[in-house]
Amino acid sequence: DWQKDHPRPIVKLWEKIELENLCSKNPLAVIRLHSQAISPQGKVEVAKAKLWDYASFSDEHTLVSLWKNRDNISIDERSLFALVSSEFANGDIGIRSWALEVNNEILISSLCNGLINFMYLAFRANEHGTKQEPLIRAISYLLIVSLHRMDKSTISSLLTNVWNDVEGREYPEKVVELILKPVLGTLQTELKDICASDCLRVMTDPELLQEKEIEVYWNRLSPTVPDAQEDKRILTIEAHDEPCKVGFLLDKDNGCPLCHIESPYSALNDFIDVVDKVVGFRSIEENNA
Repeated sequence: DWQKDHPRPIVKLWEKIELENLCSKNPLAVIRLHSQAISPQGKVEVAKAKLWDYASFSDEHTLVSLWKNRDNISIDERSLFALVSSEFANGDIGIRSWALEVNNEILISSLCNGLINFMYLAFRANEHGTKQEPLIRAISYLLIVSLHRMDKSTISSLLTNVWNDVEGREYPEKVVELILKPVLGTLQTELKDICASDCLRVMTDPELLQEKEIEVYWNRLSPTVPDAQEDKRILTIEAHDEPCKVGFLLDKDNGCPLCHIESPYSALNDFIDVVDKVVGFRSIEENNA
């Protein structure tokens, strides 16, 4: 009688094959439960899979752990893009500048991967309710590091021709424009915020970067770095009689290119010339500080 009133609980033991099927369908749950058992290289692979398969970013704790083990891990082009995107989502690219840990071949491959797969990643992010800004800023970051390490003609050629080398896919001009516009626009805004912060000629409010980001922005090029509705209006004042600190020849008829280039995509070579000059001047200035 007691057994009828107090039935024993049923414990179901999953067969190995069935358990493996459940785990394969829910890898993120397995990762959360058994993260301590994953090796550093395994965590790199997890970070890559989270972005490319699930449009999900790695947390800062994982990024810090991997950075401490960076001499013992291997980073390919897709892993690099996943780590950089995750830094912009919830980490600090100024402290952990991942692109400095790879060679030029992987750097360029990662930039190309980000560009040609941007629409795919953006759509996946939208499906999963994930923000797209880290993807855009990741490509912008890879572009500026590439330009810092390689000549501007190589980068200009890459941005123009990478779309022609993808087997089985076509990139109409309109699609290329949809990809490059937010990337180049973000890069332009970042550099404008940086230059305007100590410019005698141009006075304007930062549009994208926070004050702290402006202070440490160029750390991303240095290998020795230690570990309510807002008003969107921007006030910009340009003093026509003051010289440009970077070295552009400006006057009352020719203003700051970072402020006045309306569409970087439509003036690609001119914009790359501007970025190259700003990066060259600012990186030397930072190293001499």
